Amino acid sequence: MRAVDAIATFIEYKRCLGRRFAAGSAILIAFGKSVGDRALCDIRPPMISRFLDRNGACDETVRKKHYVLAAFFRFAVTRRLLATSPMPSCTRKCGPSSYTPYIYSEAELKRLFAAVGSGWSVCRHRCRHAAHICAAPVRCCTAPG
Repeated sequence: MRAVDAIATFIEYKRCLGRRFAAGSAILIAFGKSVGDRALCDIRPPMISRFLDRNGACDETVRKKHYVLAAFFRFAVTRRLLATSPMPSCTRKCGPSSYTPYIYSEAELKRLFAAVGSGWSVCRHRCRHAAHICAAPVRCCTAPG
C-alpha cells in the first residue's frame, strides 16, 4: 500500500471515531509529502528522523509529531500493512525550560497589595507545615479562626 493511501485511511479512521484530528492530519499529510510517493514498507527510520527534526523544531513539536507518527505506524502494524514499525526511538534530549519563575519578596507583595486597595491584606499562617503568604480580601479563607 502507498504511504499516502495508508495516511488517508488512518485519518478517516480517526475521524470515524469522532475526533476532529486536525493537527494530527496536518502532521501526517506533511509527512506524506516528506516521504513522497512510495510504498509504506519502503519508509525507513532515517526518513522519519529527518521529518521529526526538520527546521530545528522545538521539543514539543517533535514530541507531537512523534506521538502522531507512532500512532499511525501502530495502526499500520495492527492492520498488517507493515510487519514492524519503522519508528526510530526518541533519543532527543529535553533542553532546559526557557521559563524562569519570578518569586516576589514580601516587601514587593506588600507594595503590590497596597497599590490594589485597602480591601486586600497580606497575612501569614501555617499551611500544611509550611510558612505561607496569601492575599485575601479582609480575612484569609484558609487561616484558622
